[in-house]
Amino acid sequence: MGEEKVEEKTAAGKGIWETIEDKFIEIFSSPKLAIFIFIILAVLSVFGTVIEQNREPSMYIAAYGEKWYGVIKGFGLTDIYHSWYFSLTLMLLSVNLSVCFFRRLPPKWRLIKDKTVVMAEDAILRQKNNAKLNHNISLQDIKGAVSGLLKKKGYKVITAETGSDVSIFARRGAIGRIGSDITHVGLLIIFLGAIMGSFLGFKGFATIFEGETKSIPNTDFALRVDKFWIEYYDDYKPKDFFSTLTVIDKGKEVFQKTIEVNDPLKYKGVWFYQSSYGQAWDMITKARLYVYDRKSGKFVSEVLTDFGKETDVPNTNLKLKVVGFVADFYYDPASKEVFSKSMEHNNPAMQIEIYEKGVLKTAPWVFSKYPEAFLDKSTKYFIEAAGYQSPQYTGLSIARDPGVNIVWVGSTLLTLGLFLSFFVIHKRIWIKIVDKNNKVDIYVGGNANKNKINFDKDFANLVNELDKIGR
Repeated sequence: MGEEKVEEKTAAGKGIWETIEDKFIEIFSSPKLAIFIFIILAVLSVFGTVIEQNREPSMYIAAYGEKWYGVIKGFGLTDIYHSWYFSLTLMLLSVNLSVCFFRRLPPKWRLIKDKTVVMAEDAILRQKNNAKLNHNISLQDIKGAVSGLLKKKGYKVITAETGSDVSIFARRGAIGRIGSDITHVGLLIIFLGAIMGSFLGFKGFATIFEGETKSIPNTDFALRVDKFWIEYYDDYKPKDFFSTLTVIDKGKEVFQKTIEVNDPLKYKGVWFYQSSYGQAWDMITKARLYVYDRKSGKFVSEVLTDFGKETDVPNTNLKLKVVGFVADFYYDPASKEVFSKSMEHNNPAMQIEIYEKGVLKTAPWVFSKYPEAFLDKSTKYFIEAAGYQSPQYTGLSIARDPGVNIVWVGSTLLTLGLFLSFFVIHKRIWIKIVDKNNKVDIYVGGNANKNKINFDKDFANLVNELDKIGR
C-alpha cells in the first residue's frame, strides 16, 4: 500500500506552516512588542550613558572598585553599543518594523492607486463629508468650471462621462498615507547602519605621550603625537588643549593635523577626537630626592636624577636609581604586588634602588605625601621624595563607523516620513453632475485620512464655491 501524503489542517482549514506564518506575523507586527523593545533599548542606553564607554580598566577600577569592575566588564557594560544583546535587540526591532511594513503597505498602496471615478449618488452622500447642490446651468457649462476649481486647489482631477452625467474624482496628498511606512524604512536603515557599525566598526581610547608613536588597532597605520599643549585662562584654569598628530602609513608620514575639542582628525574612515589629557600614572622622567642622616636627622644632600639612571649622592658613598613609579599606591597582600589604584596622583610613590659602594642594599618605596612611611633601616640614611616630573599624555577617542553614511540616509528618510505623516493629508473628492435639461444636480462627497477638522473647513469652502458657480 503506497504512502498517502496528507496535509495536516487546522480547524480553520489552514496548513501547519500557514498557521505558523500567521502567528509569526501576529506576534512581530504587534505594537506592544515594539514598545517593549523600545523600553529595553532605552534602559540599555541609560547604562551606556551613566557608565563611560571604552575607557581603560584603571578608570573603572578607580570609579567602581575591582569587584564591581568585574561585574561591569562581565556584562559588557563598558561597551554596550557593541554588545551581542544590544545588537540582538536592534535586530528584533528591525524584524518588527519589517513585518509591520510588509503587512500594512499593500492595502495602503492599493488605496493610493485607486482611481475609482464613477460613484453612485447615494454612495457619494454616504461619505463623511457630503452635499447636494442644484444649478440652473447646463452640464457643459459647469463641468469645466468644477474641474478648474479643483485644480486650482491643488487636486489631481480625473473626469469620466457616463451617458448624460459627468463624474469627477479629485485627490491630493496621497503620498501622505505611506509616511509611517517611509518612517519604518528609515528606522530599518538606521538600525542596519548601527548593526554594521557594531560589527564592522570599533571605538577605543588611547593615551599617547608627546613624541610617542602608537599603532592603531584594527588598522594598518600608526599615529604619532608631535606636540601637546594647554591654553589657560588668566586664572590658570584650562581653556583648551591641542595635539599635533602625524599619521604614519607604511613607514611614511602621510598626514598631519593639530586637533582640539570638536575638531578631530580623520584618516581612512577612522576619527581621532581630542578627549582628555593628564599626567602619566606609571612613569616619571625626573625625580628630586633629599638625603638625611637617619641618626642625627641632618640634611646630607639633594639629588636630581633621571628615571632609571644611577646617580651619585654627594658627600656619601651612595648611588640612587629610581626604578618604579605609581600615581596612587596600593599593595595587594594576596599577590604581593604593587599597582596604582587610579590614574590620579592621589598617593604618588617611587621605588628607589639604593647602592652602597656599588652594591645594591635595598629597594624601598618612597612616598611623596608621606615621607615618614620610609621605614627601611638597611642603611643609615633617610630618603625623602621632594618632587618629580611626570610626562603629560593626550587622551584620544578613536572611532570607525562604516555605517555612519547609512545612518544618515535612514535619518533623512525618517525625517521625510515624519513630515509626510504629520503634514501631508490624503484628501479625496467625488463629484457627480447629473443633467436635468439645462439644469444640474451636483452631488459632492469626500474624506480625509487625518486632520478631519481641517478637512471639514476645506470641504465647506469647496461646497460654497461650487454653489457660487454661474450665479
